[in-house]
Amino acid sequence: MIGFYKRALYGLLILLVTSIVLVLIALDQTFLSSPLMPRQASTYGWFSETDTDQYDGGSSTAFLSDDSFLLDAELRLTETIERPYTAVSMVFHDANNQRIHRDLSAYQHITFQIKCSTNTVLTMLVYTVDSVITQPHNYLTYRAPHSYFNCSSQWQPVTLDLTDMTLPAWWLHMFNLNLADNGYSLEQVAKIQLGTTAQSPLNETIRVQVNSLTLRGEDWQTLYLTAGLLILLWLGYIVWFVRAHGHALVSGLQHKILSERPLVAYQQLSLAPHRNSPSDSIIRYLAEHFSNPELNVDMAVNALGINRTKMNELLKAELGLTFTGYLNKLRLAEASRLLSITDNGNIADIAYAVGYKNISYFNKLFKEEYGCTPKSFKQHFDKASSPKSEQNSH
Repeated sequence: MIGFYKRALYGLLILLVTSIVLVLIALDQTFLSSPLMPRQASTYGWFSETDTDQYDGGSSTAFLSDDSFLLDAELRLTETIERPYTAVSMVFHDANNQRIHRDLSAYQHITFQIKCSTNTVLTMLVYTVDSVITQPHNYLTYRAPHSYFNCSSQWQPVTLDLTDMTLPAWWLHMFNLNLADNGYSLEQVAKIQLGTTAQSPLNETIRVQVNSLTLRGEDWQTLYLTAGLLILLWLGYIVWFVRAHGHALVSGLQHKILSERPLVAYQQLSLAPHRNSPSDSIIRYLAEHFSNPELNVDMAVNALGINRTKMNELLKAELGLTFTGYLNKLRLAEASRLLSITDNGNIADIAYAVGYKNISYFNKLFKEEYGCTPKSFKQHFDKASSPKSEQNSH
């Protein structure tokens, strides 16, 4: 059994390490995090640009002083036109600095820290491709859902849901689309823009600073698949453990039975049949009468004419056991033999056959000796022998 427990322990340790590694990999794949700022840590290449209403006849301005560690811009709205606007954008590009579309469909949120010199309301727009309307490099033809958020003079965290943004009504009107056609896809994103709103102050320069801009997403399928795999691995280990434990237990019991059969007394008498020492007389007497439920030390003393103390000393010296200990050893060894060879043996009948009148006491002694009850002992042997019996019958 020690060998089995060592194998089981090694298997458990391997399974634990494997589980930890799989969980760590699954968590890394489940909770996605792609920084866009600072630039050197960005997962996707991008460059910054400003966008104002000057193309529509306005005079609003946008000045970008830094876009490496943080996005630091000064935005100023003027009331030259009816709907002034000004913004800064992060435009995605490839290795050759050519404008491209990025697939951001794996992300559900965008988080960042922001601070403004004046309390205001700003907006973030995500320029996505419309398969019918969009014309490359004409950003007016892109679906640009947006979300509003407050900005104050203190640094504050902002989290926006990329999957629950709103398309401008004027854009839908422009292309004669249904106002309920508010859907968009993040599979092709050209740029992310930060701009002023109708509630931003006019004729006042607003310094906007943004850092720690990060795309975040959750892919639960990976975690579910990993959990399923781990369940199968652990179930497999449990099934192996139960089966291997049963085989190891049967093997251990068989070894124990063989090591004690055909009873210590019989072994010694067969090795030295002509010896007639006091200890041999005691052993022979016990071997012949152990099944007598009335047998006790007084009966043996009277039958052999040996002093009680002397009898125990002889048995202790010869076998390392007292009279009672050796008697129980004989009875239990014979009981284990009968249990292993009897197809439908009754536990009580076997207990009586080897000299026990009290079944509970027999069960207690048997469990102490073999580590399991007589019933379990027999079940293990029945299971171990049944496949062999079936093979032999065929």
